[in-house]
Amino acid sequence: MGFPKLVNVQPAIAVEGDRASANENAYSVVAGVGAFLAGAAGLTVGAFAWADPTFTLLNSFGSGPVTGFVQREGLRADIVTPGPGYPDASMTILAGSFVSCFSAGDYYVRNNGSTTALAGQKVYANFTTGLASFAASGSPPTAASISVLTIAANTLNVSSAAANTFVGGIAGTVLTVATITTGGLYPGQTLSGTGIDPNTTIVSQLTGTAGSTGTYTVSISQSVPTGTAITGSGGWLTVTSMTSGVLYPGQTLSGGSNAFTAGTTILAGGTGTGGAGTYPLSIAQTLASTATATGSGGLLTVTTLTSGTLAPSETVSTTSSTGAPFILPFGTGGTTGIGKTGTYVISNATGAGDTSGSILAGVETKWVVAPAGNNAAPGELVAISSTPLG
Repeated sequence: MGFPKLVNVQPAIAVEGDRASANENAYSVVAGVGAFLAGAAGLTVGAFAWADPTFTLLNSFGSGPVTGFVQREGLRADIVTPGPGYPDASMTILAGSFVSCFSAGDYYVRNNGSTTALAGQKVYANFTTGLASFAASGSPPTAASISVLTIAANTLNVSSAAANTFVGGIAGTVLTVATITTGGLYPGQTLSGTGIDPNTTIVSQLTGTAGSTGTYTVSISQSVPTGTAITGSGGWLTVTSMTSGVLYPGQTLSGGSNAFTAGTTILAGGTGTGGAGTYPLSIAQTLASTATATGSGGLLTVTTLTSGTLAPSETVSTTSSTGAPFILPFGTGGTTGIGKTGTYVISNATGAGDTSGSILAGVETKWVVAPAGNNAAPGELVAISSTPLG
């Protein structure tokens, strides 16, 4: 924090994240102080937050219900609220810091909506910032309105899978692959074979076709004769065509004919970029060239965007969609890859068949505007409570 440059004539009623009453607070799900770590982008004080799937990291962005609220504790955040007149202040907790998250309590937040907050209104958390806005129950803020869209399942039409076996040698930290027997290679893959250190993994590819013959950097320096039969962990998927949708790293494959092993996911690497091509698999398996399957998630195609923009984590709302499908960080929408018309990967395809909808910018929380927060204009502080009025 820089040297103070501002003196208030009257002390502010509060700073976002301050407690608005002496009522008891409740730690969110994981009991105790500092149960989480702030995510890589840091964490905003006085905003709502979402835990990652491991329930270790806490972020000021996410999808679905919030994990809880980030309270201002002690001097962890600067006292002065950031603004044009005092740019040196900060409300961000550094990445990796121990943080607490509260599922109940009374707090002050700033009205980041475009309308006045009224007592009894529900509090909505923005998916990309965690900041609060206010409206009647069942009226989440929207980021975009789509008049023409399609949603399709991610379905592989013709594909095959194989274990990863090849022939090569290692000199120092360079693996040279002369022949691919089946499958392929990718960064992070563990290697095994006669004379190979069992902890050896591929770090990166140096030369050659992606995942095929060429040279690779490995994690451990060693000498393995040329012509050694080597097995790589995981499997290798070759896709010749898609019925609909796309493939992406982290996607789970299931169902279809000649079914994939349960729990098989696509890893990063190979030549595929969503359609035909090769993809590393998390589990080694052999499937004939007639294998079909459904990939997790769905594909949203936006043809006409009536208003607004789209962004990762925002929820897709259509007539048939259930389970709050949200946008994943993949796609080709807009001139910069996100935001406008184009294709987007979403978390599920339950809205298949629908032709129009909207993109929700936030989620309704259990908190409501307290009487002390009534008539707070945009930009002003609002007292909120997890205890409903009455």
